[in-house]
Amino acid sequence: MDEAQKSRELLILGIGCGSVIAVGLALAGRMYYKHLRSSQRRADQFEALARERGCTFRATGIPILFWDPELGVALYRLGQDQRVRNVLEKTLGGMRVRIFDYRYSLGPPKYGIQSGIEQTVVEIMFPTLHLPEFSLRPSNFLNKIAQRIYSTNIRFPYHMEFSKQYAVSGTEVDRVQQLFHDDLIEFLVKHPGLSLDVSDKLLVLFEHDIVYFPDHVFEFVGAAFEVLKLLRRSGGH
Repeated sequence: MDEAQKSRELLILGIGCGSVIAVGLALAGRMYYKHLRSSQRRADQFEALARERGCTFRATGIPILFWDPELGVALYRLGQDQRVRNVLEKTLGGMRVRIFDYRYSLGPPKYGIQSGIEQTVVEIMFPTLHLPEFSLRPSNFLNKIAQRIYSTNIRFPYHMEFSKQYAVSGTEVDRVQQLFHDDLIEFLVKHPGLSLDVSDKLLVLFEHDIVYFPDHVFEFVGAAFEVLKLLRRSGGH
């Protein structure tokens, strides 16, 4: 596929580079309310969005361990009773793009109420990508969970603002540090609250316990593609 055709497909999907930094991450598009998250109305909205964007759609929640054995990033190792819902999928220029609601529980129900985390996830599988495994999280207590998975906190002493906002953990310290060039760091600083998991060919972007309105999910996909572009500039291809 030539670059012109790929650009046209990106625009059709709604993630062309022009719309990408309409990103501002559509923070107004995030939603916190619980009652709509698993509702039929949300599934209907995603199904309509799939038809509009030429994606395949699956509404049923599926345990993550049975969904795809390739998904080995930190997010998918957390909690229990992992579920995916409202899955949009499209193959684009050799990349498999998925958008979905992802939920996992933090423990057994208390007082009959199941505690859990749910968020909109963008997942890009790029066969020609070869990146070191790492996790990026906002610098707060939640990062300690990712650190337990990877054990090594990767520091960026010359980027103080970035280090205040984010924590990065992984195993291949030197390779990960090389990925974080100035433009990637600037993008992340301008968009606080992002969480990113990367493992070889897989990139996963989300915000902790944030579910996006259907009308705004493709703007979040735009952010994921911008991050991917910046990582590839670092030599991750």
